[in-house]
Amino acid sequence: MMLEQGVHKGIAPADYHAWEFNPSEPKSGPISCSLFKRFLADGPESLLTKKVYRSSSLAWGSLVDCLLFTPNHFDSEFISKSLCNDLTSAGTFGSKAGKAWKAEQESLGKTIITNDQQNDAFEAVTRLRNTPAASEILSGADYQVGLVYRPDHGVPYKALLDVLPHHLDHDDCIADLKTTAANIHDDGELNRAIYKWGYHIQAALYLNIWNKLNDDRRNRWKIIWQSSKAPFEVRVTELLPEWIEIGRHVISKRMPEFLECIQSNRFESPFLNCETVLAPPGYAQIYDEDEAA
Repeated sequence: MMLEQGVHKGIAPADYHAWEFNPSEPKSGPISCSLFKRFLADGPESLLTKKVYRSSSLAWGSLVDCLLFTPNHFDSEFISKSLCNDLTSAGTFGSKAGKAWKAEQESLGKTIITNDQQNDAFEAVTRLRNTPAASEILSGADYQVGLVYRPDHGVPYKALLDVLPHHLDHDDCIADLKTTAANIHDDGELNRAIYKWGYHIQAALYLNIWNKLNDDRRNRWKIIWQSSKAPFEVRVTELLPEWIEIGRHVISKRMPEFLECIQSNRFESPFLNCETVLAPPGYAQIYDEDEAA
């Protein structure tokens, strides 16, 4: 499925994710922020695999996203483990029939969850809706808004916005929901999560794509953080412009290299024909207390 350039409100997640870059089909497009961040973290060769490790934290985030933003797609994306009639006495898929049931659900693209996980996710969504700072942004907003932009270089970009607010205090921003194991009371932990997972890069890229497509310019980025542990506390933060600029800097420096891989269909490791040196970082330097005194 190929999406036209523009804004696609209410797009089905399956339709959005079905249109993916395929290394076996040069210039098949589109490129996404997650693909770009994979390139940054793991190098060009990582783009050759379509199989991406799905951690339990990512599955939890997807479950909360689905129940909050697209609950009508829940049955096509998730299935309760309790519906399997062939679990072992220990509640595992150890039997032949149990393994076959599990494989069948995964082949359908479904994530298997427990009843406890589903109940916890409902509790998390309720907490989001009942937190005034978050509910003000969520109320009346558009959810799961797909963007497609085709620049002059010909490789299309796609993006999926969690929340497009329309509240007067937030109608110049885009908001993103992040479930996190970080302590949301600790600014340092949240800043480290932003840097580690490239949320500032996502912010810069998504804002840029939105503004390329719309006269309704948005230049602010807010993150709705939710703890992945009960009681699923919520905190809303706005990224300062400095964060967005750091993201733009990364994009301007590394995006040309990324696009070259895509357009040339070459995904060689940068270390294939050369050796490099490693200098010791500051924290590993010899520190002479006598000299310091």
